[in-house]
Amino acid sequence: MIRAFDWSATSLGAISGWPQSLKTATDILLQSPVPIVMLWGVDGVMIYNDAYSVFAGGRHPALLGSRVLEGWPEVAEFNANVMKVGLAGGTLAYRKTSLVLHRHGAPEEVFLDLDYSPVLDESGAPAGVLAIVFDITERVRADERLQIAQRAGRVGAFEWYPETGRLDVSDEYRRIWGFGPDVEVNQDLLVSLVEVQDRGVTDPRAWPAAAIRWNTRSTGSPGLTPAKSAGWGDAARCSRRGKRAAALYRRQLRYHRHEGRRGCPARQR
Repeated sequence: MIRAFDWSATSLGAISGWPQSLKTATDILLQSPVPIVMLWGVDGVMIYNDAYSVFAGGRHPALLGSRVLEGWPEVAEFNANVMKVGLAGGTLAYRKTSLVLHRHGAPEEVFLDLDYSPVLDESGAPAGVLAIVFDITERVRADERLQIAQRAGRVGAFEWYPETGRLDVSDEYRRIWGFGPDVEVNQDLLVSLVEVQDRGVTDPRAWPAAAIRWNTRSTGSPGLTPAKSAGWGDAARCSRRGKRAAALYRRQLRYHRHEGRRGCPARQR
């Protein structure tokens, strides 16, 4: 794709006349499996790999060799700042950034993780900007659907961090267990609520081998029983509406399994 393109029609000129720094940077990005685009020179001439061509959608192949502000006019202001910072030797990182792009003939909102860093020439001065692009739109949409399912099914969810004992819990989880917004929810707090006869299975060393399910006893306090399947995903049941809410929740979780999320409760990190 790169060698077949007529670069002599751009400000870069023919490949044979490119500086070694540009050739090396191009070779590196072409070997990457993730979308990478390089914006070279003050014009920000775009050189990118196959993965980025997929991200570009209908904008490819016209995007190749174009000036970035002209190639993506709908985000020209955003990219102008990228060029300004990068050519001054600075770096930029964006997480879950919302942009509206016209990749397929119509505006669409996308969510991206973006990392920008300068590319130096032979003299050590910034001559271009390298951009690594991760399209996380599907993951963000799945998160939104999951939150809707949690609210609709009155499902409380938490993420557990075993190395610290900290838990990030949803508002519904706090409501179910009566934890106020100022209460720090951690492993010790949850274990203290478990019936005495069940506390033997709260030893974290046992959990990776067999899943643990949290149940509410008639006394109102949580108890622990072995789950039917091993793994972190089934480590808890947080809904008071039983099977109907759980089924709704499981349907939404199909969107998350490729991200490593297996259930409403604990996800080991």
